[in-house]
Amino acid sequence: MDKAVLRQIIWDEQMSDSTEYCVYCFTTRGDRIGCCGENHFGTFADMYKEDQDAIVDELLEDELAKEQK
Repeated sequence: MDKAVLRQIIWDEQMSDSTEYCVYCFTTRGDRIGCCGENHFGTFADMYKEDQDAIVDELLEDELAKEQK
């Protein structure tokens, strides 16, 4: 699949996902109460654009690595 198309698919999925991320390191919350010494979490849609880009880039790289196997 084309990298740009896959990136857009991941972006769209993340915008509607309710997964919460640590606003400092972008680790998913899971069942944690805190992360990075704080308890600040937010959904993908709540984050700054540059933070969203970092998350999408990481998810894209993971997906591309899976396709190569």
